[in-house]
Amino acid sequence: MGAVSVVGQALADDSHSPLHGMSGDHKDIGDPATMRNNSLELKDRLPVHGGIAAAIAAAAIGLAAACTAEAPQRSDFPPAPAGLADRMATYREAARAFPQHVWRDTPPTNADGTLNGYVEIPRGESTKWEFRIPMNRREVDRTIPSELGGYPINYGFIPQTISYDGDPADVLVLGPPLEGGTVVKGRIVALMEMMDTGDLDSKVVISPLDASGRQTETLTADDRARMERFFNTYKQHDGKSTSITGWGSAERARRFLETTAGFYTTGNPR
Repeated sequence: MGAVSVVGQALADDSHSPLHGMSGDHKDIGDPATMRNNSLELKDRLPVHGGIAAAIAAAAIGLAAACTAEAPQRSDFPPAPAGLADRMATYREAARAFPQHVWRDTPPTNADGTLNGYVEIPRGESTKWEFRIPMNRREVDRTIPSELGGYPINYGFIPQTISYDGDPADVLVLGPPLEGGTVVKGRIVALMEMMDTGDLDSKVVISPLDASGRQTETLTADDRARMERFFNTYKQHDGKSTSITGWGSAERARRFLETTAGFYTTGNPR
């Protein structure tokens, strides 16, 4: 118990104390709102109870203000790694060769708060397609082992972002297989937090929408288990280590999106 609370409790237990009979239970005197209310009541009694009460009131008001002061905002995610701006410059120069470029010209989000995701790999495929920014198209990167059973979810990237590994931020689209090479509009559901060979490689999970703009899919426990099994092992045959470290909320996913979109903007001055 803090010094102000100890003194406050002792005085409140005394029927002659300036704290006796105040609104708010003295057991909760550490609560900032209660402290401030009690301090203001105490201040009104100062002519009767003198300097000690004044000192306690001043201390309580100051502590209440400190408790209710807004904490400074800190980034949820690390700063951009060294070399990311150079990677962005290379991508930007390559994209200039195309009058229309899906990564450069598609906004990451829409006015209604939905997200745009480019599908590289349909759910169930074992072919690892990857969008090549310098070519402005998908190309086959590799084939994953058949025992993995194919990608457990539609896999792609978010336009106008760049993530910690030097590639656009990844998006995972719930629901049935979607055609590769298409842009899907969806609602942010969660963040699959992941490390890939030492790089932060988290992935934003979204649900497609129906004709009325309503979310069509939810992220179930079975979905999470299936995705964890796959993404924890899908690069072992290449001698690489990956690890799902947890699941973040839709709000945390949005902050990750904002961070990676910020890397894109910082490295891509207009």
